Amino acid sequence: MSRPGEPTALSSSTDPDVADVDAGRTSAAWERHVATLPLRRSDYEAMRARRRRRYERIARGWAAGEIPRQWSGPVPFEAEATRVVDVALVLFPALLQSPGYARELFTVDGRGSGELAADLDTRLARQAILTRERGPVEFEAFIDEPVLLRPIGGPVVMVEQLRHVLTMSRLPNVCVRIIPTSAGGRVRLEGGFQALEFPLRSTVVHLEHGRLRGSFDRDEDTAVFTEMIRTLAGSALSPADSATLLARLISELEARF
Repeated sequence: MSRPGEPTALSSSTDPDVADVDAGRTSAAWERHVATLPLRRSDYEAMRARRRRRYERIARGWAAGEIPRQWSGPVPFEAEATRVVDVALVLFPALLQSPGYARELFTVDGRGSGELAADLDTRLARQAILTRERGPVEFEAFIDEPVLLRPIGGPVVMVEQLRHVLTMSRLPNVCVRIIPTSAGGRVRLEGGFQALEFPLRSTVVHLEHGRLRGSFDRDEDTAVFTEMIRTLAGSALSPADSATLLARLISELEARF
């Protein structure tokens, strides 16, 4: 057992909930999904195993106090956080993306069918940290209003996405707040990021740009992002007003069908 101040080992190898998230499978649902993939199951499992080994190497380094500066793949320690704040200025946060919305993003990115299936599965599996029975992550999303209006995949996909966000926002551990365009220059919108909080570690800020990811945890580096979150909290719509806006946009899109 780790003492206060010491890095705690990641529990993905022993915690069934976290293990399922990291491995991208959920029992019967996983079996049904694999059966629909456009490649042999053995090839898909081998691909997943290679990625899993890579993320485990990153996670072991992080558990030893080494924050990986750059890699391609999901956040290997996301499931260990107690609270995640996501500032989304271009696309909906990965943890709030519907299957159709995520699929459109991966398709536009030029992935092949096998890679697309694997990446989509990983993306959706990450979201289980919000609904797992044991210790779901507290999640707060600040979403820039133009993100709600950017037509990814057309009206049907966008209605599904907006409904998904609205549904998730009703969970007791999820808070969705929209940054209105009327906020103007009162808030600094220099780029999206994730801030992950842990019980015995410093806050980790995670940045993504395309397929490149990077993280840092030094206080002098994360302070500006912590301050940005405080500013957004004072300028974003309330959760209730954000839900009202989402519902209105859903109605407007459905009227076009």
